[in-house]
Amino acid sequence: SYLDSVRYLESSPAGQRTLVYHALMVEYLALARLRGFTHVHVWVEPPKNQQEYIFNCRPAQDRKAMKRDVLYAWYTRMLSSAKEKGVVLRFGSMADEFADITSASQIPMFNGDQWEVTVPDLAKQQQQSARSHKAGGGAAAAAGSSGATRAAAPALPAGANGGASDAASGAAAPAAAPPAPAASTMAAGAPAAVDMPPPPQRRLTGVEMSKCVSKDLVSQLQKYMRRLQGHFIVAALSPRRADEAVLDTAEDDKLLQEKLKPLMQSRQKLLLFCQANALQFCSLRYAQYSTMRIMYDLVHGPLNPQPPSGAGHCTPECQHGRRDVGGLMVACDRCSSWHHPECVGIASDDAQSAIFTCPACTAAGIDG
Repeated sequence: SYLDSVRYLESSPAGQRTLVYHALMVEYLALARLRGFTHVHVWVEPPKNQQEYIFNCRPAQDRKAMKRDVLYAWYTRMLSSAKEKGVVLRFGSMADEFADITSASQIPMFNGDQWEVTVPDLAKQQQQSARSHKAGGGAAAAAGSSGATRAAAPALPAGANGGASDAASGAAAPAAAPPAPAASTMAAGAPAAVDMPPPPQRRLTGVEMSKCVSKDLVSQLQKYMRRLQGHFIVAALSPRRADEAVLDTAEDDKLLQEKLKPLMQSRQKLLLFCQANALQFCSLRYAQYSTMRIMYDLVHGPLNPQPPSGAGHCTPECQHGRRDVGGLMVACDRCSSWHHPECVGIASDDAQSAIFTCPACTAAGIDG
C-alpha cells in the first residue's frame, strides 16, 4: 500500500485536509481490525525531491521534500486519533515492539520490505562470524584472546536516507497535508502491512542457525532497530470484542483482485499507466479527467486494451499456415498485424484502399 496526495481537496473552514485524511486512515485501520488483522507496520520514509510517485505530473509544490520528523508526527497524530477511538491499542517503535523477542523469525518480513533484506544479511554475517571464531578459536584461546567478533551492520537497501528501497520511497505533501510516502510491505509511510494471526513467516533460507548465532542475531537486530528509531512505527490493533465477528469479505476480495490487480498491483504499474495514457494531475481539471479515466478502467476494464499477440501472420484459420508467402497482404489499422486478403474476406482489388480491423482486434473491442 502507498499514500500520495495532491492539494485539490477544499474544506470549509479551510485547512481541514489533515483532519479528513486522518479520518480516512482511521477507518481503514478499523476495517482491517474487523477483518482479523492484528498489527499495522508503518515505514516512515520521506520522498526524494521532485520524485514522481503515484500521481503523475503533480504540481511542483506537492513534490517538495519532507523531513522525516514531520512525516513521523503526521502518523503519530493519526494513530493517536485511532487509539482514542478504540481502533488502536498501542503504538511505538520496532525496538519497543520487539524488545522481548527470542528469535529473528518473530520479526515479520514482508515482500519488498527493508527487513526482508536486513535480517538475512545480518544472519549470514553472524554465521560467517561464528565460523571464523570456531576455526580460530583454539589459537585465540591459547593467546588469551576473547575471540569476540562483532558483525558489521548490513548496508540498507539502495534508496533514500538510511535505506528505503525505491519501492518504499515516496512523495509527501507538506506538514498540513496528508503525506505521500510509500508504504511497502512495511507500509513505507502508510499502514499497509498488517499481520494476520498467525502471521506468515519467511524462512531464512541458506543460513545455518544455532542457538549462539540466533541469540547474537537477535541482539544485532535490536541494536539496528534502535539505530533506526523514528523510521518505523508498529501499531497493535485493539482486540475484537466478543460481540464482534470477523468480517467475511471473500467475495469482495475476489472481485477487487479481478478488477484492481492489473492496475493496482504496484505503484509503478499505476504510474506507468498514467504516463502511457497521458494522465496528469498538474491541475484540477487534468486531475478530474485522469481520476475518471482510472475509475473507468477499474470498473469496466481497459478503455484501449492491448491488441492480442499471436504467433505468425494472419488468423488462426489462415489458408497459408500463417506464413508470408510473398503475395499481397493487408495490415490491420489497429494492431498493424498482416493478413492475407482471402483469409479475411477482402477482395484483392480492394486490399490497398480498404480500412481494415482484424478479427482479433474486433473481438477485443479495438474496432473504433
